[in-house]
Amino acid sequence: MIPKIVHSLLNRVLNKKSIQFQMFFTFMIITLIPIVIVGYITFRVSSATIAQEVKNSNEQLMEEIVSNYELYFHNIEIDANKFASQMVNNNIRLNEKVYFFDTFIVENIMEINDYLHSTFEATGNFLSIRVFSDNGHFISSAFNKETYEVYSYNSEADLIWRNAMFNNREDKLIFDVHPINREGLMSLVASKPVINPFSGKRMGYISFDKELDSFASLFQPFEKRDGSTIQLISKEGKILYHTDRAQIGKIVSPAWFAKTTASLTSTGEEDVETVDRDNMVLTSMMPNKDAYMVSSVPLSIINSQVDSIRNITISIMLLSILLVFGLSFVLSLYISRPIKQLSKAMQQVERGRLTTNIPISESNLETWLLSKSFESMLGRIKQLVKTQYEMELHKKDAELKALMMQINPHFLYNTLEVISGIADYERVTQISDITQSLSKMLRYNIDLKSEEVRIAEEIDNCNNFFLILKSRFEDKLQVEQDIDREALPYKILKITLQPLIENAVKHGVEKKLGQATVRLEVRKEKDEIVIRIVDNGTGFDREALEEFERFKHQSDTTFYEPAGGRKVGLKNVYMRLKILFGDQLDFAIRSVEGEGTAITIRFPAIPAK
Repeated sequence: MIPKIVHSLLNRVLNKKSIQFQMFFTFMIITLIPIVIVGYITFRVSSATIAQEVKNSNEQLMEEIVSNYELYFHNIEIDANKFASQMVNNNIRLNEKVYFFDTFIVENIMEINDYLHSTFEATGNFLSIRVFSDNGHFISSAFNKETYEVYSYNSEADLIWRNAMFNNREDKLIFDVHPINREGLMSLVASKPVINPFSGKRMGYISFDKELDSFASLFQPFEKRDGSTIQLISKEGKILYHTDRAQIGKIVSPAWFAKTTASLTSTGEEDVETVDRDNMVLTSMMPNKDAYMVSSVPLSIINSQVDSIRNITISIMLLSILLVFGLSFVLSLYISRPIKQLSKAMQQVERGRLTTNIPISESNLETWLLSKSFESMLGRIKQLVKTQYEMELHKKDAELKALMMQINPHFLYNTLEVISGIADYERVTQISDITQSLSKMLRYNIDLKSEEVRIAEEIDNCNNFFLILKSRFEDKLQVEQDIDREALPYKILKITLQPLIENAVKHGVEKKLGQATVRLEVRKEKDEIVIRIVDNGTGFDREALEEFERFKHQSDTTFYEPAGGRKVGLKNVYMRLKILFGDQLDFAIRSVEGEGTAITIRFPAIPAK
């Protein structure tokens, strides 16, 4: 199937095209297709490699973030576990009822405060640490002693968080983000129950309010890339962290969140790469399975690295195309030029110009052999044409002379003189004029001294012929003449105009109903003689006109009339003029059936001897 399609396509593109175009097209296709394929594959592989490197780099950064993330919350768990151990080892109870007269309870509170403040000061990135009883009542807190900044713990967001802590009955660390004061200061809050390891009962729970910057430091390695963003989203769709801090605490689009996390496995171990219109997005589940990390890298970062490779590839391809184009053109021109020159020479020979010089090219052996063979063939054709031309010339001369000599001229002269004398005696002037005109025509036609005469002599012969025609057709025939006297001294073949006028009368008078007109025009235009014979007769039928055109084309090539052609008439006149004037003769017939015919003859103005 494919070879047929390729073959059909090549036929459409190359069929009837010059050999230079075919060779140029072939060179271009054979060379350009591999260049384009190699360039495209190179660019695609390079782009894919860079994209994969960016992805691998992102995955490594995300693994680093996950590791820091685990360590971050592991340290919080350690602080919470230390507090639980401290409570159990010192037999401290988390009781929401404080009786200041009870020395034991007051000492418990003081030890709790000491531990909370020591933990607060040891880390340096806490906003506050709070302890609650198992019933959810506030016990104590630690805060910055230098600023004594007290935060509002009764906001709606904090009450929701306290309720989440209260409902966390498992020994599990939970975390969230919410505003910690009226100005909207965001903090990361983490909480874990205080469990008695001996009884397994929950004694209460502790809550850590940490500065958001300490949590943001986990994601900074990824954020160092311009335009890159990373976000941490809870299972409920809340943004726990975002490169754009203004987005923290907001709820993401459920449709987008579902699409982003849809392909993750239940273990969350598989990273999912999704590429939207502008970004490469990587999604993974955090180790505690309570949140998802979504990173986004602009494709422009990848493209900026690919641009240099793309530009180099395109530059190399363009230079290669220009080089291939130039070399293909030069090579196709070098190989095809001798063939085109030989083709032009053949066309000249086809038009009958056998004197055409045949270019001999040595650019390749085949062209040289072809040129030499054609040159040899043309030489033989010239010799054959010359021989045939001479034979035909003698043949036509013999035919014409034989035709003229068929009647004994002396008998005709004497007979015509007798008829003219009787007509004068009987005073029948019309008969006398006709016989005198016929006698002059006879003398003119059978005079064998020369076939080339002056145009004036040929027109005189036509006038004698016109007189005879007028006597025959009377008023039915109207003869018009427009003769340029400057054309009279120039050469023309004898018996050229009379057969053409006779042919015009035959089709313009005998077959026409009503008034017939025959017009003879002779003019000298620059270096040419132009003769026009026009009639308003029935005209040539289409087949006869096409036959004459075929005859002209064949005679232009062979220089002789095909067998069976008329010996005296339209074809004979054309052949005789063609022999005399060669390619300088212009013989045209314009005919419309039912309207008439115009014959125009144009040949060089050569003075008669």
